[in-house]
Amino acid sequence: MYEGWTVPIDYDPLLAKLIGYGTDRDQAIARLTRALSEYFVGGIKTNISLFRRIVRDADFRAARLDTGFLDRMVQRAEDKPVDSSASEVAAIAAGVFAALGSTAVAGERTADNGLGVADKRDSNWKSASRREALR
Repeated sequence: MYEGWTVPIDYDPLLAKLIGYGTDRDQAIARLTRALSEYFVGGIKTNISLFRRIVRDADFRAARLDTGFLDRMVQRAEDKPVDSSASEVAAIAAGVFAALGSTAVAGERTADNGLGVADKRDSNWKSASRREALR
């Protein structure tokens, strides 16, 4: 690998693995949903958005799966009209975030770490990744 290299689709799943588990299917799906909402890989395209759609799909949640599941799910998504208002809201929010900087985000929260000392909840890594995602 090198800077500027394009990761072939065959190797995309090899970049990272996310495994969800639970005492039952619902708990495992809930954990996967949470983890996928927090998952971020910068600098390259990934299929994370596809997995987010899969765990939200009613057929997946009900375990109605077969070899045609993915094709049907993608077709259903293509049949739906695109709602641009959500994209517009996200773009406006990103602009406000960028303009105000980290003073307007939850990264400024502090909490007692049990020793009576205030402790930042969001790391500098997380703040940097948020800034990078806005570029």
